Amino acid sequence: MAVIFFAQIYGSSTQNINFCPLDIEGGLKMNGFQKDQIMKLRANGESYSSIASKVDISINTIKAFCRRSNNGEEQNNSSSNVELCRQCYNPLTNIENKKKKTFCSNKCRMSWWNNSQNSKNRKSNRQFTCQACEQTFIGTGKRMRKFCSRVCYFKPKAVLVE
Repeated sequence: MAVIFFAQIYGSSTQNINFCPLDIEGGLKMNGFQKDQIMKLRANGESYSSIASKVDISINTIKAFCRRSNNGEEQNNSSSNVELCRQCYNPLTNIENKKKKTFCSNKCRMSWWNNSQNSKNRKSNRQFTCQACEQTFIGTGKRMRKFCSRVCYFKPKAVLVE
């Protein structure tokens, strides 16, 4: 790939003459000075459009550079993206290419599930009558429940052996 150089003037000052390589395809490549300028302006909280007008580069080029160099919003949000245990809120250490952890230990996992089981919003609670003991009980799910427990389930099946 051949690269052609041309002078690009920033502002009215002649001190700001930088040589930017021009690709054969016609696109501009940023030089080190421009990259440093973009990073400094972005660190100061400048918007993409104001950086584009100051450096005289396309706003999309600025966005792409910041995204690729982790100099955009991704870097700012990464500190608040720390995963916390659902029970004790301690920070979790996740291993790359593994399933993300939700709890720091089995103790936290079990206590969270035991505490949150009663607070679940169960929309499909229905009242049934047990066929064995004729007590009313609440069942969840879509199926029709016939028995309130396993004991009652086996009562009609029991066979007396003499």
